Amino acid sequence: MKTNNCEYPPSTRWRTSAAGSAPTIFRSEDESTTSPARSRVTCPDADLSVEPDVVFLSHATVDDGLVKLVERASEEPDRFIEIEGPPDLIVEIVSDSSVGKDTKRLPEKYFRAGVKELLLLDARKQPIKFAIHARGKRGFIRIEPDKKGFARSEVLGASYHLERRRDRKGWPLYELHEKS
Repeated sequence: MKTNNCEYPPSTRWRTSAAGSAPTIFRSEDESTTSPARSRVTCPDADLSVEPDVVFLSHATVDDGLVKLVERASEEPDRFIEIEGPPDLIVEIVSDSSVGKDTKRLPEKYFRAGVKELLLLDARKQPIKFAIHARGKRGFIRIEPDKKGFARSEVLGASYHLERRRDRKGWPLYELHEKS
């Protein structure tokens, strides 16, 4: 997946890129759905009410009743205002104003809520920080990448590596590499 979205600051560009690439990354429509920014996730037992940058839900998670999709009050079909319960995977994109929230407070709450995996992306500096975190005994643990820089997501069933380069104008381009 490549993007040359040139919005500023980088976190905004990332948010747009991640949300825009989600259907490419999470491509099995029969087994999952992806919700870009502005999807409210709530888990009252974990004191969690947030709007993550990207939310991934498997149909199995919904079918098993682990999450509930709360519909809008309007009569329009398929319009939801909230995901109640832990999604399978959440992506947070770190910005200057969200470092503490995205890297400390939210991961703890996501873990308590039961989120299976957390992807943290920080493209504010080189090298890019792209980390997949899985559930450990007491919190999320970072999945160590292999020798080529790919980290495995069990939720997505593939390994990923993120690369940044520059286009002819010097603007950043991001490419997400996937391998099975």
